[in-house]
Amino acid sequence: MVLAGAGEGQREPKRAFIRPPALLVTAGLAKPDEFYEAVMALYGYKESPRLWSDYRDNELTDMKIDCANGVLTLQQMITEPNMWRLMLKTSGPGRDSLAEEFVGLLLVYVDDLLILRSLEVVQAVITGVQAKWEPSKPEMVGMLKEVRFLGAELWRREDGAWIMTQANYIKDLLKRNLGDDPQKWQTRKIPLLKEPEIFDDPEQKTPLNVKEAQRVVGELVWITARTRPDLAFVISKLASMITEAPIQVVQLAKTVWQYLAATVHQGLIFKNAEGERQLNVYTDASYSDVSFGCHLVLWGTSLLLWKAGKQPIQAASAAESELVEVLEGALAGEAVKVVLKEALGVVSRSFSFTDSSAALAIIAGESGSWRTRHLRKRPHILRSKVLSGEWMLRHVAGSEMPADLGTKVLSVQKFVQHKHAMGMFLENFEGFAEEKKETNENQHVGMSREAKERAL
Repeated sequence: MVLAGAGEGQREPKRAFIRPPALLVTAGLAKPDEFYEAVMALYGYKESPRLWSDYRDNELTDMKIDCANGVLTLQQMITEPNMWRLMLKTSGPGRDSLAEEFVGLLLVYVDDLLILRSLEVVQAVITGVQAKWEPSKPEMVGMLKEVRFLGAELWRREDGAWIMTQANYIKDLLKRNLGDDPQKWQTRKIPLLKEPEIFDDPEQKTPLNVKEAQRVVGELVWITARTRPDLAFVISKLASMITEAPIQVVQLAKTVWQYLAATVHQGLIFKNAEGERQLNVYTDASYSDVSFGCHLVLWGTSLLLWKAGKQPIQAASAAESELVEVLEGALAGEAVKVVLKEALGVVSRSFSFTDSSAALAIIAGESGSWRTRHLRKRPHILRSKVLSGEWMLRHVAGSEMPADLGTKVLSVQKFVQHKHAMGMFLENFEGFAEEKKETNENQHVGMSREAKERAL
């Protein structure tokens, strides 16, 4: 590597010189003492992802796209650099003044783009991207065919609700682990029947068994982190058992596959009312030698962020474990709030829901037992935000707490109830796309060629 010069206080950019492969030398296409300089992203080069993202971001920043009544520009967000605000600049009242209006969002995932706004704005952005690169054919999100983005499938119903699933990945996973014939797959209504007991068997703690357990859990983590928060508790449990009981992990994973076989098309649904301004955070903790906690962050009824697993500290009481999770949930809520504020310019009302009266009393600073006196300093920041009205605390009955799903094994009835409350899509719409497509095709019978093209 040779470093190029840079100004004082600036990071010196790297210059990479690469020896050509021996195959090119043998073929006479390169000389043995020849080197190439990498001036842009090159497949296999460890700096390529960063080089590509820098190049892509620079190009998007410089874009100026002609649109109706003005020019579209892209404004990269600070809180989430992979989101871009679409700004329309139009002539203002004065001749030389320009008015800037927010008209949409652009989401970037490596080299995939998701454009959110009216068809006119979407088409303008597509035209601007096509003028700079050679992208694949644009796809419109609807209910006739899934659109892949962020490792998941996106759907959009006629009522405006968005659905996010991973049915294709789950089906591939089930075929590898339950067999090629879906008719023979066993199914179950919940992923875990009871809390697993770890059997300490030194003979099963072999590197090969541990690697297999890691593979199994890794496949399931990809689902849990994207579209299936209902698996958060069981996957956290299995992950914590990998090195202690790897064979047991592999065996328990079979029950998860059987549950997924019955819920392949389930996922997340986003269907907030227009003008929604409320952020809801639900927290719950299960106190034990190793306490488990879960928090859910919802924008209205739409789940945006979730986390379940072992708590970062060893709690001395149930009140402390609940308090820890309330604080973790508030921190996650703040992370979501700043993105919403920058992206949409909205200031949300923030509510934190817990089923622990003791945790609420500690945060509020009310007099309580001397046993929890040492905890009163910990929620100082959250208490100040509550007193200023920035956050509001609410008690909810344990039977109505959706975060309970991420801390313990539940009955089938409670499990389904909490899935619905956390904003999951529970319907089975397999075959809907084919039925809708067939209906549309029947409606086109008898139309002229021009009318069919307009309808499609």
